Amino acid sequence: MNGWMGGKPYPIVRTIDGGISWTEAEIDSSTYTTFPVYDIQFYNSKFGYASGGAIDCCGLMWWTTNGGNYWFVSDTPNVAPEPIYQVHIYDSLNVLGVGGDFEDLGFGVGMMRTSNGGALWQFEYIGITGVAWDIDFRNDSEAWTPLRNKQKLLFSLDAGLTWTSIPTPDSAIIFKM
Repeated sequence: MNGWMGGKPYPIVRTIDGGISWTEAEIDSSTYTTFPVYDIQFYNSKFGYASGGAIDCCGLMWWTTNGGNYWFVSDTPNVAPEPIYQVHIYDSLNVLGVGGDFEDLGFGVGMMRTSNGGALWQFEYIGITGVAWDIDFRNDSEAWTPLRNKQKLLFSLDAGLTWTSIPTPDSAIIFKM
């Protein structure tokens, strides 16, 4: 009966009646509070994370520690330069968000991480051209992410610390893993 959606005009909305009605979530008063959300994931009934942002402006992470009754949003200086499209939650403290730069200006794939439940976020470009649209883990350490129009896949064998690029099978354009 409980569910979450991200979008516009409200970044996060909630249902407690199976989708019959939706209410806007309470979010802190950051400058970036109203930017679009692309993914929402919950680790358990209390800890949840969402990712989003705007192209050529900022990438953001939202997090809740009370089941979504109140959400925090990353604020300066913890804002990424590009949207974060997908979230992977390792546990209540460790989270990875993936995204990147649409332009071929050399920035490429970006990753946003926290190891303290959202109190501090760190963003880094990983040196590979493209945008990471999704992420999925095959096991605790093997992760995969598609770069869509680049016809590449990235994989990590160390839980997302380092990444390697390979071509997609048959030059396929892959959206989801």
